[in-house]
Amino acid sequence: MRKISYRTREVFYMKSLRWLSDLKIKNKITLTALVLILFSMLLSMVMVSITVKRQHISASKNIIQNTFRIIEGELNDVRINSLSDIRQLIPAADLGNKIKYIMDLKEDGFSMIQSISELMIKDILKEMLSKNIHELKIFGTDKKALAYIRIENHWVSAGIYDESRKNYQICSLEVGSSMGSISWKPAEIAPAQEALGLFSEEKTTLRQGEKNTIVLTTHVPVNAEVLNEDTNGFQSKQVGLVVSSRKLESRFVQSISNYTSTDINIFSGNRLSIGTIEAYDSINNEQNTDAGIAIQFNEQEIGKQIYIQGMKPLMEQTVPIGYIAVLKPYKDIQSNTAQMIKLQFAVFLICISLTIPIMLLFSQVLTKPILTILASLKNIAEGEGDLTQRIDSSSKDEVGELARYFNIFITSIQEMIREIRDRTDILSISSNDLSELSNAMNKETGEIMTKFKSAVAKATSMSSSINDVSLKMNEGSNNITMIASAAEEMTTTINEIARSTEEASAISESAVQKANEISHQVSSLGIAAKDIGNVTETINDISEQTNLLALNATIEAARAGESGRGFAVVAKEIKELAQQTALATKGIKQKIADIQKSTSGTVEFIQEITDVIGKIDHIISTIDTGVEEQLHVAKEISVTISRVSEGIGIVDQSISKNAEASDRIAEDMGKMESFSEEASQISIKVRSSAKNLYSLAVEVKSLLARFKV
Repeated sequence: MRKISYRTREVFYMKSLRWLSDLKIKNKITLTALVLILFSMLLSMVMVSITVKRQHISASKNIIQNTFRIIEGELNDVRINSLSDIRQLIPAADLGNKIKYIMDLKEDGFSMIQSISELMIKDILKEMLSKNIHELKIFGTDKKALAYIRIENHWVSAGIYDESRKNYQICSLEVGSSMGSISWKPAEIAPAQEALGLFSEEKTTLRQGEKNTIVLTTHVPVNAEVLNEDTNGFQSKQVGLVVSSRKLESRFVQSISNYTSTDINIFSGNRLSIGTIEAYDSINNEQNTDAGIAIQFNEQEIGKQIYIQGMKPLMEQTVPIGYIAVLKPYKDIQSNTAQMIKLQFAVFLICISLTIPIMLLFSQVLTKPILTILASLKNIAEGEGDLTQRIDSSSKDEVGELARYFNIFITSIQEMIREIRDRTDILSISSNDLSELSNAMNKETGEIMTKFKSAVAKATSMSSSINDVSLKMNEGSNNITMIASAAEEMTTTINEIARSTEEASAISESAVQKANEISHQVSSLGIAAKDIGNVTETINDISEQTNLLALNATIEAARAGESGRGFAVVAKEIKELAQQTALATKGIKQKIADIQKSTSGTVEFIQEITDVIGKIDHIISTIDTGVEEQLHVAKEISVTISRVSEGIGIVDQSISKNAEASDRIAEDMGKMESFSEEASQISIKVRSSAKNLYSLAVEVKSLLARFKV
C-alpha cells in the first residue's frame, strides 16, 4: 500500500508539472500571482492570528494589571472613606461627651447608663445605616469595650457593657423599628475583651471575617473637652476609641468589573468571599502559592470556559489574608482574533479582486512583446518570411532587451539572406556559364578526338610506309655493298655527304628532343599536335633529301652507263618511296594543320621547332653544295657509287630513326587520345555538376524568395 501511495503521488506530481509546463506565460504569471497571494494570505492570517492572539493576551494582561491597580486604588479609597465616615460619625453622634458620661457613671450600674447608651446607639445606628458600616465598637480609655452595634440581614444587635456584672446587656431589633421597645438582657456568655494595639492613632486594616468575608476595620480615637484641674480650663483629650468594621461587598467588585470588562473574585483564604463568577469558589494550593505582591498569570478553566487569570495575594502589611483574582474570558480573545481574521480575509478578497485584473493587465503588457516576437518567428518559420518587421524595443526591462536583441538578430539574418541571395545570383550565372563552357569543351574535345583518331591512322600508315622504305633501303644497301669495291673513289665524297647528313641527323635529333620537351611541358592537345607537326616536317625534309639523293644517284647511274643501271633501279625505287612518304606526310601535315588550328597556344613551341628545322635545311643545303662540288671533282663511277652507298646507309639510318619517331608519335597520339577521352569524361562530369549546381542555385534562390528583405 505504501508503494502504491508513493507511485500515485509521483504520478500526480508529474501530471501537475506537465500541466504547469503546458500553461501559457500569461496564465503562469496569473496563477503564480494567485498562489503567492493565497500563500501570503494564509501565512499572513496565521501570523496575524498568532500576533493578534498574543497582542490580545498581552492586552488582557495589561487590562488585568490595570484592574489590579484600580482595585488597589478602590481599596485605598475605601480606607480613606472609612476614616472619613468615622470622623464624621463621632461628632454627629456626639460620641465624645457620651463616652465621657458613660465612663464616669459605669461603676454606678447599668440603669445609670442605659438611657444615654440607648441614645448613643440610636445616633450611631443612623450613621451606620447611611455609611454602610455593618459593625461598630466603642472603647473607653481603659481599652475595654463600652458598647457594640452589629447590622446583619436587616437586623440590629447591640450590647452595652455592664461593669457591675462584668457582662453585656444585649438587645436585637429590626432595622427601622423604634428603640423604645427594646428589651435588654444579659448575654449568656461573657465576651472576652479585645486586646487593642495602638490606641491613640487612626488606622485601617483588612482582615478575614466570618463566613469567608473580607472586613475593613477602622480605628479612630474619640476626643472630648475635659476640665484641666491644673489650669482650671477645658482641653481636648482622648476619652475613647471607635472601631468600625465594613465588609467588602459584591458591588465593590461589580463596579470595577463593569468598568474594566473583567471578572473579579476576592478570596478569603482559599474560599470565595465576593466575586462575579460564583462557580469559581475556591483556589487550590498551587494557585495560592505565596508570590509576594507580584501578579501571577495563568489560564484558568471554569466550567467549560477558559480565562486568562491574574492572581495576587491580598496583603495586610506582610500577612496574606486572601487573594484577588482578575479574569479575562479567553473567548473574547478568540472572538477578537476571529473578527480580525474575518476582516483580514475580507481585505484579502478585495486585494484578490483588485489584483487579478491588475495581474491580467500586467501579464498582457509583459507577454505582448513576447507574443510579437513569437508571431515574427512564426511568420519567418511558416513561410511569410518578412525580415523587414521590427519589434518595439523602447521598454527598459528584460523584455525590451529581448526585443532589441531579437531586432539585431533579425537584422543579421536579413543581411545574411540578402548576401546569400546576391551570391546565389552570381552562383547561378557562374554555374550557367560553366555549363555552357563544359558543353563547348565537350564539343571541342569530340572534334579533337576525331582528328586524333584520323592522325593516329595516318601516323600508323606513315610508320608502315617508313618500314617499307627501310626494307627497300636495306636491299639497296646490300646491292650497293656488292658494288662498293668498285666505288672506292666515291667513298670520300659520300663520306663528306655522310658527315653532313650526320650533322643533319644530329640537328634532327635536336628537333625531336625539342619536340619531346614540348610534349612533356604541354599537357593539352596542342602540345601533342606540335610534336606531330615537328616530326612531319622532319620526315618531309628527309623525304626531300632522299628524293634529292635519289635524283643524284639516278644522274650518276646515267653517267655510269650500263654499270650503274642496277643502282639506277634502286634509286628509282627509293625515289618512289620518298614520294609516297612525301604524300603521306602531306596528309599528316594537313591533319596536323587542322589540329593546330584548335591549339593556337602552341605557336611559340612550333616556332622554335621551325627554327631548328631551318638550321637542318641550311646544313642540308651545305651538304648539297658539297655534293655538287664532289660531283664536279669525282670522275669515276665507283667514287660516286661509294658516295651513293654511303648516302643510302645514312638514309637508311634516318629512315630507321624516322620509323622510331613515327612509332613514338603513334604512341603519343594514343596517349593524347586517352587524355582526350578523360577530358571528355571530365567535361561531362563538369557539365553534370554545373547543371546540379545551377539547379541548387535556383532552388536556393526560390527558398530565399520566401524572405522579404
